[in-house]
Amino acid sequence: MRLSTYVAALVRDHVGGVAPIPEPELLALKQALAHLSATGRLLQDGIARRAVDPDRASALARDIESLRTAVAALVRRNAQSWAADA
Repeated sequence: MRLSTYVAALVRDHVGGVAPIPEPELLALKQALAHLSATGRLLQDGIARRAVDPDRASALARDIESLRTAVAALVRRNAQSWAADA
């Protein structure tokens, strides 16, 4: 993180009480989101081919989708909060 970016984030956090997600963590969240999406697709494919127990797989698929939605919302809110002040 460049010094000017760090200082801007520090001031923004202090004044507005909004802490940014640092770039490495944001990238990790986006990668996790991609992996969750891929895992969900594979699981749904397994259910469709009856390669896995549908009841257990459906419950797992709901959990994966719920987690994927929460991570996506976190990334989106962070991006929106920074865009609103730009």
